Amino acid sequence: MLTVDVRDLVAGLGGELTMPGHDEPFLVSSDAVRRILCDTGLTYVITQRADSGTTYETGLGGVPELLRTTAVDVLYVGREFRTAPPRLRRALEARDRHCQAPGCGRHPRRCHAHHVQHWEHGGDTTIANCLLLCERHHRALHAGQLTITCDPARRPTETGYFRIHPPDRPPSP
Repeated sequence: MLTVDVRDLVAGLGGELTMPGHDEPFLVSSDAVRRILCDTGLTYVITQRADSGTTYETGLGGVPELLRTTAVDVLYVGREFRTAPPRLRRALEARDRHCQAPGCGRHPRRCHAHHVQHWEHGGDTTIANCLLLCERHHRALHAGQLTITCDPARRPTETGYFRIHPPDRPPSP
Protein backbone atom coordinates (compact mmCIF):
# COMPACT_ATOMS: atom_id res chain seq x y z
CA MET A 1 0.00 0.00 0.00
CA LEU A 2 1.37 3.39 -0.98
CA THR A 3 0.31 6.32 1.21
CA VAL A 4 0.96 9.77 -0.21
CA ASP A 5 -0.34 13.20 0.71
CA VAL A 6 -0.67 15.28 -2.47
CA ARG A 7 0.87 18.30 -0.72
CA ASP A 8 3.89 16.20 0.35
CA LEU A 9 4.25 14.88 -3.19
CA VAL A 10 4.24 18.42 -4.60
CA ALA A 11 6.84 19.46 -2.00
CA GLY A 12 9.08 16.56 -3.05
CA LEU A 13 8.70 14.66 0.24
CA GLY A 14 7.60 11.33 -1.24
CA GLY A 15 5.43 8.84 0.60
CA GLU A 16 5.26 5.61 2.58
CA LEU A 17 5.16 2.15 1.03
CA THR A 18 3.94 -0.78 3.15
CA MET A 19 4.93 -4.15 1.75
CA PRO A 20 3.20 -7.47 2.46
CA GLY A 21 4.82 -9.18 5.44
CA HIS A 22 6.19 -5.95 6.91
CA ASP A 23 4.51 -3.98 9.71
CA GLU A 24 6.48 -0.77 9.22
CA PRO A 25 6.32 1.29 6.02
CA PHE A 26 9.36 2.21 3.94
CA LEU A 27 9.93 5.84 2.96
CA VAL A 28 10.03 6.30 -0.81
CA SER A 29 11.10 9.32 -2.86
CA SER A 30 8.74 11.46 -4.93
CA ASP A 31 10.29 9.98 -8.07
CA ALA A 32 9.54 6.46 -6.83
CA VAL A 33 5.97 7.52 -5.97
CA ARG A 34 5.48 8.87 -9.49
CA ARG A 35 6.81 5.62 -11.03
CA ILE A 36 4.50 3.53 -8.84
CA LEU A 37 1.50 5.74 -9.67
CA CYS A 38 2.31 5.45 -13.36
CA ASP A 39 2.72 1.67 -13.40
CA THR A 40 -0.05 0.35 -11.17
CA GLY A 41 -3.78 0.07 -10.90
CA LEU A 42 -4.83 2.22 -7.97
CA THR A 43 -7.43 2.28 -5.25
CA TYR A 44 -7.57 5.91 -4.19
CA VAL A 45 -7.93 6.74 -0.51
CA ILE A 46 -8.42 10.33 0.53
CA THR A 47 -6.92 11.12 3.91
CA GLN A 48 -7.51 14.84 3.71
CA ARG A 49 -10.25 16.54 1.78
CA ALA A 50 -8.92 18.86 -0.91
CA ASP A 51 -10.48 22.31 -1.04
CA SER A 52 -12.77 22.60 -4.03
CA GLY A 53 -10.94 25.70 -5.29
CA THR A 54 -7.43 24.27 -4.80
CA THR A 55 -5.45 23.01 -7.78
CA TYR A 56 -2.34 20.93 -7.25
CA GLU A 57 0.28 20.75 -9.98
CA THR A 58 1.85 17.36 -9.44
CA GLY A 59 2.93 16.33 -12.90
CA LEU A 60 0.53 13.39 -12.53
CA GLY A 61 -2.15 14.68 -14.85
CA GLY A 62 -5.64 14.43 -13.38
CA VAL A 63 -4.87 12.34 -10.30
CA PRO A 64 -5.82 15.01 -7.69
CA GLU A 65 -9.07 15.77 -9.52
CA LEU A 66 -9.73 12.04 -9.83
CA LEU A 67 -9.18 11.68 -6.09
CA ARG A 68 -11.74 14.38 -5.36
CA THR A 69 -14.34 13.07 -7.79
CA THR A 70 -14.13 9.34 -6.96
CA ALA A 71 -13.76 9.37 -3.17
CA VAL A 72 -17.34 8.32 -2.42
CA ASP A 73 -17.25 5.54 -5.03
CA VAL A 74 -13.99 4.17 -3.66
CA LEU A 75 -14.92 4.25 0.02
CA TYR A 76 -18.62 3.41 0.00
CA VAL A 77 -19.51 -0.25 0.28
CA GLY A 78 -22.97 -0.08 1.88
CA ARG A 79 -24.90 -3.21 2.86
CA GLU A 80 -23.60 -5.33 -0.01
CA PHE A 81 -20.79 -6.69 2.19
CA ARG A 82 -20.55 -7.31 5.93
CA THR A 83 -16.77 -7.75 5.86
CA ALA A 84 -14.71 -4.73 4.79
CA PRO A 85 -13.51 -5.37 1.22
CA PRO A 86 -9.84 -4.67 0.40
CA ARG A 87 -10.43 -1.09 -0.83
CA LEU A 88 -12.23 -0.12 2.39
CA ARG A 89 -9.71 -1.99 4.50
CA ARG A 90 -6.90 0.04 2.89
CA ALA A 91 -8.84 3.24 3.55
CA LEU A 92 -9.29 2.29 7.23
CA GLU A 93 -5.58 1.48 7.56
CA ALA A 94 -4.66 4.82 5.99
CA ARG A 95 -7.05 6.77 8.24
CA ASP A 96 -6.64 4.95 11.57
CA ARG A 97 -2.98 3.80 11.32
CA HIS A 98 -3.41 1.50 14.39
CA CYS A 99 -6.01 0.27 16.90
CA GLN A 100 -8.13 3.26 17.85
CA ALA A 101 -8.33 2.47 21.58
CA PRO A 102 -6.43 5.12 23.57
CA GLY A 103 -2.82 4.15 24.15
CA CYS A 104 -2.95 1.10 21.88
CA GLY A 105 -0.60 1.12 18.95
CA ARG A 106 -1.44 -2.33 17.57
CA HIS A 107 -0.58 -2.42 13.86
CA PRO A 108 -3.62 -2.09 11.52
CA ARG A 109 -3.04 -5.52 9.98
CA ARG A 110 -3.54 -7.00 13.45
CA CYS A 111 -6.88 -5.21 13.89
CA HIS A 112 -10.52 -5.93 13.07
CA ALA A 113 -12.74 -3.56 11.10
CA HIS A 114 -15.52 -2.86 13.63
CA HIS A 115 -18.96 -1.54 12.61
CA VAL A 116 -19.88 1.32 14.97
CA GLN A 117 -23.56 0.81 14.17
CA HIS A 118 -23.62 -2.98 14.10
CA TRP A 119 -24.33 -4.72 10.80
CA GLU A 120 -27.25 -6.65 12.26
CA HIS A 121 -28.82 -3.34 13.35
CA GLY A 122 -28.63 -1.81 9.86
CA GLY A 123 -25.06 -0.45 9.94
CA ASP A 124 -23.35 -0.01 6.59
CA THR A 125 -19.86 -1.16 5.74
CA THR A 126 -18.49 2.35 5.09
CA ILE A 127 -15.60 4.52 6.15
CA ALA A 128 -18.09 6.54 8.22
CA ASN A 129 -19.26 3.48 10.16
CA CYS A 130 -16.08 1.42 10.63
CA LEU A 131 -12.89 1.74 12.63
CA LEU A 132 -9.93 -0.47 13.47
CA LEU A 133 -9.74 -2.22 16.84
CA CYS A 134 -7.31 -4.90 17.99
CA GLU A 135 -8.87 -8.15 19.17
CA ARG A 136 -8.56 -7.25 22.88
CA HIS A 137 -10.25 -3.86 22.52
CA HIS A 138 -12.85 -5.26 20.10
CA ARG A 139 -13.88 -7.81 22.74
CA ALA A 140 -13.88 -5.11 25.46
CA LEU A 141 -16.17 -2.95 23.33
CA HIS A 142 -18.66 -5.79 22.81
CA ALA A 143 -18.50 -6.59 26.55
CA GLY A 144 -19.58 -3.02 27.35
CA GLN A 145 -16.22 -2.00 28.82
CA LEU A 146 -15.66 0.64 26.13
CA THR A 147 -17.90 2.94 24.13
CA ILE A 148 -17.52 4.86 20.88
CA THR A 149 -18.49 8.46 20.19
CA CYS A 150 -17.90 10.67 17.16
CA ASP A 151 -16.11 14.01 17.19
CA PRO A 152 -18.55 16.42 15.49
CA ALA A 153 -15.66 18.74 14.59
CA ARG A 154 -14.13 16.08 12.32
CA ARG A 155 -15.23 14.32 9.13
CA PRO A 156 -15.61 10.51 9.03
CA THR A 157 -12.65 10.29 6.63
CA GLU A 158 -10.44 12.16 9.10
CA THR A 159 -8.18 10.58 11.73
CA GLY A 160 -9.66 11.04 15.21
CA TYR A 161 -13.31 11.06 14.10
CA PHE A 162 -14.11 8.16 16.41
CA ARG A 163 -13.33 8.35 20.14
CA ILE A 164 -13.04 5.23 22.33
CA HIS A 165 -13.52 5.62 26.07
CA PRO A 166 -14.95 3.86 29.14
CA PRO A 167 -18.76 3.94 29.31
CA ASP A 168 -20.40 6.91 31.01
CA ARG A 169 -21.17 6.19 34.64
CA PRO A 170 -24.42 7.39 36.17
CA PRO A 171 -23.93 10.14 38.77
CA SER A 172 -23.61 8.95 42.35
CA PRO A 173 -26.70 9.64 44.55
